[in-house]
Amino acid sequence: MALDRLSQYKSYIQATVDLKKATASDGNGEYVSLYLEVKLPSTAGDTFEIMSKDPAFVPVKVENIVSVERSVEPVINGQAKDGYVTEKATVSPQTIKISGAESAVNMVSVVEAAVTIENPNKDVSIKATPVAYDKDGNVVSGITFNHNQVTVNIGVNKSKRVPVNTTVQGVPAVGYTVEGIEWQPKY
Repeated sequence: MALDRLSQYKSYIQATVDLKKATASDGNGEYVSLYLEVKLPSTAGDTFEIMSKDPAFVPVKVENIVSVERSVEPVINGQAKDGYVTEKATVSPQTIKISGAESAVNMVSVVEAAVTIENPNKDVSIKATPVAYDKDGNVVSGITFNHNQVTVNIGVNKSKRVPVNTTVQGVPAVGYTVEGIEWQPKY
């Protein structure tokens, strides 16, 4: 009968861990055990008493939060319209601050801002979301950026195909002759 009465309050029973008692000095990146406190709601009355709990302690991983500046690399997908070429893209801002758990921030190998262009014939500026990748090209999660968006600026210029010609200056040394000249590119 008493357990039936207590079950009415099951969604009000609180199990808490005081995270203020966990610091990185306890073991940065290591698990520390914190005491689990269980409270019954006052509406349950004082006829119930918690005799034991399992688990009595909860493992919590604690790490330092760090911030570092990283440059943002533009990634351009697509190409300019026929008869046009793109210049090297720039990003604004060029660097952003990434923050998070020390282990996650240390995994970041590159921060990229990818955009897609579809045959532009003039300069374009496109907003992009920065993404952090590890050395294997996987997205690193658990970090934040001080800028959620950056602008990728791409210069577009007209192109013209012109032939590349060569001329020979001077004469070969005695006993040698020029048989022919090959060069690349032709255009």
